[in-house]
Amino acid sequence: MVNVFVARVTLGLAPRVSLKWVHWRPRSPQTPQAVGDAPMAAIAVVAALCVACAPPAPAMGPAVVAAPSATTGGVSSAPASSPSAPPASPTEVIARDRAPFDSCYARARATDPTLGRTSVEMTFTIDAEGTPRTVDLQYRHRMDDRAKECLRDAALALRFPVSMQGKRSGTIVFTPPAP
Repeated sequence: MVNVFVARVTLGLAPRVSLKWVHWRPRSPQTPQAVGDAPMAAIAVVAALCVACAPPAPAMGPAVVAAPSATTGGVSSAPASSPSAPPASPTEVIARDRAPFDSCYARARATDPTLGRTSVEMTFTIDAEGTPRTVDLQYRHRMDDRAKECLRDAALALRFPVSMQGKRSGTIVFTPPAP
């Protein structure tokens, strides 16, 4: 006979979990019989084990790496390298994660349809973990404030290799879609 926990989960407006100690014979055709409610310490141990055994959370970041296209006028990067190779410059980091920037450019074009081909130079201050702490944006053409905020937020969300700490600059080029 073995003493085990049996968990019962009740879903509804107020989900509940109840644990009970039971005696169980592994080869017995009988169902387990309850012995009593589990003490609170045992519940805490089971909860800690569940948390410790849970798979790690997935890393944050884009699910698909967007490559520059002819319609978005991508920044040409160095010759094709293996996906595991770290980017060599901030321009490559921007090109690797350019989807949010393209969204900001589309928003700016929706506000101002005359906005044509343009570029934005970004100067980052990158900390020891590869996180940008500040970004300075230099626009070749005027954009509205919402598009500027969008570009700033996208730039601050980037992650750089730790070898790029300090002041670094990169450029992204946007081209309107062909009519």
